[in-house]
Amino acid sequence: IIGSFKKVGEGYEGEIVTLTQKIRGVRFVPEANRASDNVPNFRVQIGKLEAGAVWIKHTTDWREYLSVKLDDPTLP
Repeated sequence: IIGSFKKVGEGYEGEIVTLTQKIRGVRFVPEANRASDNVPNFRVQIGKLEAGAVWIKHTTDWREYLSVKLDDPTLP
């Protein structure tokens, strides 16, 4: 686990913690125009920077979880 988030309104807010960095103010902002399942449910934003994408997925017994892809070259 490299992050902790809580639901705030329609999105999520929290922080990412690695061995070398602690990034606060990370937000998962809902994607308003999802034309297909390939489009993420949320965009990861750190300040004004878009740093990744989030998809809502389900386990085999239909429990919901978030699958996060971070696209920040400063993260290991």
